[in-house]
Amino acid sequence: MSLIDLRPILKVCHPEEKLRDVCSCEMISEKKSIKGKIHHHNREYVITGFVGNGRLGIEFFFAVEVLDISRYQGSITPLEYGSHFAQVDRGLRERSYVGMIIKYGKRTLVGIDAIHIIPGAGVSQLSLF
Repeated sequence: MSLIDLRPILKVCHPEEKLRDVCSCEMISEKKSIKGKIHHHNREYVITGFVGNGRLGIEFFFAVEVLDISRYQGSITPLEYGSHFAQVDRGLRERSYVGMIIKYGKRTLVGIDAIHIIPGAGVSQLSLF
């Protein structure tokens, strides 16, 4: 099984259009501030991509749960994009955004857990920031 197969699934009652609007994969790779985050049950998530097709729409979104770097206590040293993926290429880290520094305005966040988000399929309310 790959890391993608093992990701937890978060079902939310939020339209895919709004989740698509905050998808920030290109912003992360360019070391720019991400477009936005989603909040769900007092946790913050950054949308990093999605899977779908033209006929059926988006099946699910890739996301990473994030924490402010000042609150991070994980075992993986937070690194910026280039250094992070250099370690991934050397086999020293999993291929994901976990342990990577992500900028949001003046905040510095770090990815702590990779998940899938299914839009419009759950019973919880999601807010965008």
